[in-house]
Amino acid sequence: MSKGWPGKYFRPSEFACSCGRCSMDKVKPELVKVLDKAREHLGVPLRINSGVRCDNHNMAVGGVSTSLHLGYPLKGKVADRIGFAADVTYSNAGLRNPLNMCRLYMALESFGRPISLGLGLYPSFVHVDVRGLQGRKAARWADRHFGWGRLHHD
Repeated sequence: MSKGWPGKYFRPSEFACSCGRCSMDKVKPELVKVLDKAREHLGVPLRINSGVRCDNHNMAVGGVSTSLHLGYPLKGKVADRIGFAADVTYSNAGLRNPLNMCRLYMALESFGRPISLGLGLYPSFVHVDVRGLQGRKAARWADRHFGWGRLHHD
């Protein structure tokens, strides 16, 4: 890994904006550290679906204007922004199911607790952000299409 990079399992390029036109690639080291701990705990490779995003790419993927993928500060040069969020999944597509997404979510919850994370549970990935570094409160949500049925009492 590059000198000063906090990650053991992730490369800086995995967090770069995937638009192909901008040069955004910086993320908060605390985000990488939490992801590394979750990866170590789970014992299988993880993949970053989306790291930092430029404004155009964020709009193209349907991201909200307040997305922590956008990087901060929002004023100044885009290349100077630092991302606070990533969408992460399993590298092995066969592991991308609701139960394993819950396992990934719980690992991130456990290792990121001191930072006040934002965690979003989706059918094939988990959103994680380090919003607590901005003084924001932790947040949790699940996609409405998340594949769990209701429990029924017989």
